[in-house]
Amino acid sequence: MNGPAIILGAGPGLGQALSRRFAAGGFDVAMLARDGSRLNALSRDVAEETGRRVYGYPVDATDLVGLRASLERVTGDMGPASVFIHSVSRWIPGRTPDIDPATLMAEMALSVGAALLGSQHVLAGMEAAGKGTILWTGSRMGLNPGKNAAAPALGASKCAIRALALSGAKDFHDRGVNFATVTIDGTIKPGTAFDPRAIADAFWEVHAAPREDWVAERIFTGRD
Repeated sequence: MNGPAIILGAGPGLGQALSRRFAAGGFDVAMLARDGSRLNALSRDVAEETGRRVYGYPVDATDLVGLRASLERVTGDMGPASVFIHSVSRWIPGRTPDIDPATLMAEMALSVGAALLGSQHVLAGMEAAGKGTILWTGSRMGLNPGKNAAAPALGASKCAIRALALSGAKDFHDRGVNFATVTIDGTIKPGTAFDPRAIADAFWEVHAAPREDWVAERIFTGRD
């Protein structure tokens, strides 16, 4: 029996598409995001579309103490997670000489810190079950941050999350967890090659891959 899929960063674009895809694949879903009223509407829509239990949990992912408490609530309500997807970041325009270091550290907490905390939270349950999937969302900013100098905090966080994912994937795999970062090498936009539903399908493919095909990184180019 599957535990829930936790989607951290469940907004109206990719987050909702991921929630819908994993619910359609047989998972109950916990959707976590900052905007509680919007989250309630999104989770209700996914539940009505898929017939699964889909619950919204408002949380500010820059607050790691609050995030831990929210994840514990999910476990108490829905049981240990079978899937954890981190898909949250923010576009904060600026230039590196002018950026407030506190802004940079908040983005690091939202991206790298929240991804690591969430993954650590679900790991014990996955090990006990003998299976599980952890996926982090990366972007082309992690591949070539110099092309996106207008948002240096986001670029730095995407480089950091990719580095942490690539350095840690084997350790997760050795514990029986299908772990990967899915790097989106393009701009997410409905009706294009980078439509959220197409990207969500790529996440599902990584999740469903047999153990011998597990990889540290899947780069989604829009031509997959």
